Amino acid sequence: MKKWLCVLASLSVLAAAPVLASEGEASFQEDGQNPVMNFIGDYGYATGTINVSCTGKSDAAFKVTWRSSAAEYNDWEMSGTLDTDTLTVTYENCVKTYVLFNENGEIEKRETEYVDGTGSITFLDEPGLIGLTWKDDQENIAEDAVFTYIYPIAPEGEADIPFEEGDAGIQKLHGDVRGDIENGIYTIYIEALESDDENFWWEAYQGDKGDASFVELLTQTTTEDGYAYVGSFRAIDDGEDTIRLVHTNGHYCDGYLDFIVKTEGGEIKENIGGGEAFGTSGEELAPFFEGEWQEKDGGEKALSLSLGEDGTLKALLTDGEEKSYTMSLFYDCISEALVYWDGQMFEGAFESGKEAAAADGTGLFAFLPSDEENEGSDILIIWKDDTFGNVEGAEFIRK
Repeated sequence: MKKWLCVLASLSVLAAAPVLASEGEASFQEDGQNPVMNFIGDYGYATGTINVSCTGKSDAAFKVTWRSSAAEYNDWEMSGTLDTDTLTVTYENCVKTYVLFNENGEIEKRETEYVDGTGSITFLDEPGLIGLTWKDDQENIAEDAVFTYIYPIAPEGEADIPFEEGDAGIQKLHGDVRGDIENGIYTIYIEALESDDENFWWEAYQGDKGDASFVELLTQTTTEDGYAYVGSFRAIDDGEDTIRLVHTNGHYCDGYLDFIVKTEGGEIKENIGGGEAFGTSGEELAPFFEGEWQEKDGGEKALSLSLGEDGTLKALLTDGEEKSYTMSLFYDCISEALVYWDGQMFEGAFESGKEAAAADGTGLFAFLPSDEENEGSDILIIWKDDTFGNVEGAEFIRK
């Protein structure tokens, strides 16, 4: 698998890895747990990613995302029951959606291309391989493709905190998590730890998850004694929805927890699944991004990425001989991009000790696989500037 794909997908996966026996046979729980829990997570092939999650007692839910360019992608969502003999899920409810972004990174078009698509997904039962294959009857887009499991990268400085198994199979690097349902209200508790970073906090994610919402936040607090977070949620419609709690410092999200709940009759009835995603440190990012980058198609901009003394990824961007910019980059789990909020702009070339012409710049660097024309560059980096007037941003490939 190309190294860019390992980075892209590993930064946004469910932290619970599939459980396979060493002989290559699927190892299923005997306590009534949904057997799909043995396979939840993200699987990657080329520019495609398939996320596997649980729904109900025996069903699997899939979301396939396949990018065709930096500005557009297609996704497919479907679900079905796992046949534990063949490790195959057959579905008849696939919905395909096309999404196009404008030059500002905003969604310009979202169009449903078809519903009730059919096909199957099969988990591979082979020694030394955790993966799956996808057969879709409409387009056969994944013919001969094997999607392999993408392992998460542990956050820096937390390796001494042991993994613990929590509600809905969540493996976590934080205090104990539990969820209680009383009178149709679902309350989530995250235990406080002495190792919690005082500059970060938990809160309910209010952004677009791309799905209809069936629950809403009632109350939340980070000040209840003994807990890093307590939040209550209620049902506003019938269906299945995901409650997402994000760990943030107000600038970026370095992790989140998902709780999949089922609602019925104006009440939250049960938690039917969940997962966790977390980011990665500058030291872990550096091997993939360090070095010199040039603007695509012969542009004058140049980008240099390096690991700073403080352990964060540093960027120096030059705009010919007119301006230069510096910024510290952090991986954001929600945007799946490298974000910054300390950008500085300098007139002419950057020099240590030189006074900046403007500061407090914000923006991000998204990263995607480069196209086939850019041989020798495995990643395409896209700059989106929110502060310094570079409306069109820039695209960079390895120099």
